[in-house]
Amino acid sequence: MNLPSQSFTLRNHPFRLLVELFSKDLIHPKHLSTQWILSIFLLTRSQSHLLKILTQTNFEFQHSFLLEEGENQINIKALDEAGNQTQKEYTVYKDTIPPVVTISFPTPKNPAMKKSFDVQGSTEPFTELYFNGELVFVDSSGQFTYPLRVDSVGVNTINAKAIDKSGNSTTTNLHIWAGVTIVLQIGNKTAFSNKQEQILNASPYINNGRTMVPFRYIGEALNATIGFEVNPLTKLVDQVTLRKE
Repeated sequence: MNLPSQSFTLRNHPFRLLVELFSKDLIHPKHLSTQWILSIFLLTRSQSHLLKILTQTNFEFQHSFLLEEGENQINIKALDEAGNQTQKEYTVYKDTIPPVVTISFPTPKNPAMKKSFDVQGSTEPFTELYFNGELVFVDSSGQFTYPLRVDSVGVNTINAKAIDKSGNSTTTNLHIWAGVTIVLQIGNKTAFSNKQEQILNASPYINNGRTMVPFRYIGEALNATIGFEVNPLTKLVDQVTLRKE
């Protein structure tokens, strides 16, 4: 008995799956293979797509979708007619937010008390940073130190330009505080130290031609240590000390 002849093609070799990325906002997965692909699945956190093969002669497909700001996890899975599959996972970052430059020293509450000091702060790691047109070194954690000399008490301004590794840039004026400027008013409990408002327990006043001011507030604004000595008999304050390191 002669049985009709049958032929089978069985492929069990994985095929190639390539991905090309373009621009900040779009991802373009693209396949290039010598085998016949039946299904292409593309998965992200918020989107799922069954991709259509555009041209059967070169077995290419293409699909574009918007990336979310920050990290995007992308999974691409392809299945052929023999049941073979190839899967690729990618992490794609979208960064369109300009870097922020923050000053940690000096600040209004912690000003520099010398003419020459180091400005300290932070920004995004690997940011290209300029102060008044001068390149500032930023370490791998985003920290920086910049030597500065000022000749005036109060707020001084530095023009800062920052460019992150994605090409986003920002230009801003940074306020650098040197010394302490205290504003008090007779009969008013509201005081200002480097433009920082504080309500006093008692307002300044004039007594017999002398102006009486809150010694503790002034000392603490100067980052000094205030001490009191009390007379054990009268229970009154005999001496007030101010110590500045």
